Amino acid sequence: MSQPIMEIVNAVVSRGEQLLEVQDYQRALPCFIESARLCRQVSQDAYIRQMTIVASLHFELNQIEECLDVYRSLYDGFAAEQNMAAQARVLNNMGLIYRRSGQHDAALAHYQRARELFEILDDVYHIAEQFENIGTVYRDKQDYLLGLKNYHDALKLFTVLNHRAKIADLHSNVAYITAIQGDTDAALQWYEAALDLCEGVDDGERYQHIAQHVETLRAVAG
Repeated sequence: MSQPIMEIVNAVVSRGEQLLEVQDYQRALPCFIESARLCRQVSQDAYIRQMTIVASLHFELNQIEECLDVYRSLYDGFAAEQNMAAQARVLNNMGLIYRRSGQHDAALAHYQRARELFEILDDVYHIAEQFENIGTVYRDKQDYLLGLKNYHDALKLFTVLNHRAKIADLHSNVAYITAIQGDTDAALQWYEAALDLCEGVDDGERYQHIAQHVETLRAVAG
């Protein structure tokens, strides 16, 4: 990146970050749009980083279509470059936006396509993550059987990877659905297993969240 443009970008980004600190997303957005415009002239990687921030700000401002338009633009660029990993990451981000805005079918389509690309790349971690994401969408849709199926598919892969934090999360997710289905004893077992998995790999927040569920279910179970 040329020095004069880099100095301008750094100044604009610094101003944007100051506004983010006070959650002034409306005024921060133009800063990052401008930094993205400047970065596009000299650094593709920097441009992508700034546009990702722009997308997140659109989402915070409830500008869902504008957010998705940014991701579509990035996706098209990655598709032209045949950058499959980057395409998959953008599809994952779009799936999250669709899920958070209640557009379940669109979320599923994007997560499933992301999973297909990660499968071509043989990226086991992100394949598992997509199964988890798909399971969460089905959970949101109250299709608990498909939610559990995808959670278990994710659990198998994360177990192979020995990713304890993700294994704990999936135990907790399975427990949540199991509790909704009315099997308190089984749900408690899943939550207690999740709690054990948290030890030594968690910063405390995950542990406390799961511990609250355990306490609640123990009270219900008597």
